[in-house]
Amino acid sequence: MRPEAGLISRHIETLVRFNDTPGEGISRMSFTEQDRGAREYLFKEMRNLELAVRFDGAGNIYGLLAGKVPEKPRLMTRSHIDTVYHGGKYVGVVGTVCALEHLRLIRESGMCPDRSLERVVFSEEEGPNFGSSLAGGKAMNGAYTE
Repeated sequence: MRPEAGLISRHIETLVRFNDTPGEGISRMSFTEQDRGAREYLFKEMRNLELAVRFDGAGNIYGLLAGKVPEKPRLMTRSHIDTVYHGGKYVGVVGTVCALEHLRLIRESGMCPDRSLERVVFSEEEGPNFGSSLAGGKAMNGAYTE
């Protein structure tokens, strides 16, 4: 089973449409209408993969593929979809969509890993809204509270 490059490209091109500055790079600030649309798209894609999906108080999205041995520590990967003003279309997004593709391949193979796999889409990683980057990760680690 191989990754489907067309599907990865489709996800990237779909996310590019959630942009406040078309033709001038990608501007998708956290907690905006564009960000909400992109997050709704990813939520739907995670649900299509039959992941257990949840949000936390910081707006991070978690998609969990349960493993055979739930007591084992989860294997977590993370990325983000927010941008700086006029940013590139691949920054953060590639990590997000490749993680989805990885889970799709696992699902289609019928394999169930021993440990659970969790994919996280962090919010406010770039930091233009609050003057501090990595806000979603800091919140997940307890440095920020609701």
